[in-house]
Amino acid sequence: MLSGRCLVILERMIALRGFDDAGAWTRAVVEDFIDALESAYTAGRSPLFCLAGGTTPTPAYRAISAALVARPASPHGPARLVVGDERSSPRSPGDRNESMIRDAFSAALAAGAVEIVGWSVESGRAAAIERMTEFVERLRNAPGVLPGEPLFDACYLGLGPDGHTAGIFTGQTTVAGATVAVACLAPSEPRERVSLSLSTLASTRRTRFIVRSAGKEDALRRLAGGDRSSPAVLAAAESAIAFVKESDL
Repeated sequence: MLSGRCLVILERMIALRGFDDAGAWTRAVVEDFIDALESAYTAGRSPLFCLAGGTTPTPAYRAISAALVARPASPHGPARLVVGDERSSPRSPGDRNESMIRDAFSAALAAGAVEIVGWSVESGRAAAIERMTEFVERLRNAPGVLPGEPLFDACYLGLGPDGHTAGIFTGQTTVAGATVAVACLAPSEPRERVSLSLSTLASTRRTRFIVRSAGKEDALRRLAGGDRSSPAVLAAAESAIAFVKESDL
């Protein structure tokens, strides 16, 4: 049972769950991840997750990693973690989203509990998009996968002050729709990004935003209200939750 206050907007079924305590906020994300994992295993699937980068989700990722290490291995194999977007030219390799995710899940990686699917942007954005597209299409065309079946068991996304999510910013939604992955430009450095498209991000059994509220108040209002000018709203599945760590005021 997830704790926290809940505001549900029925039009889009987007809920905000607010947490004053950082520990409770982290535990809620971990419980949700494990629930999605167990649901996949019960259905006989190898779990597939999409993960945001940045610094906000790091504590939750570390806690998830520890929880996975403590679990017995599944006959359905490790959970696969797909990096939702990547910076093509960061200031240093350590600034890449994949680097953060690998570090946070290092214990689970060492235990064989997860596999990480990154973008390999070193050879350029076009090649990275082609490889990610091939990966997604292989999953969609795998034996037993039904047409229209959600790709991910869960997508854990971030939320920018302007409503952006993954590498898709306001004004870029028309070019980030139908394809599997896209090249994007951020308003600040490092500008060049690659990202799963809105339709790929929304192809999930559950969407979860991991958010710190400071500076995100307007973006959260737009998210809860289903404002379709917000890329985050367009990236969400029909039912979504934002886990919000409220500011310490």
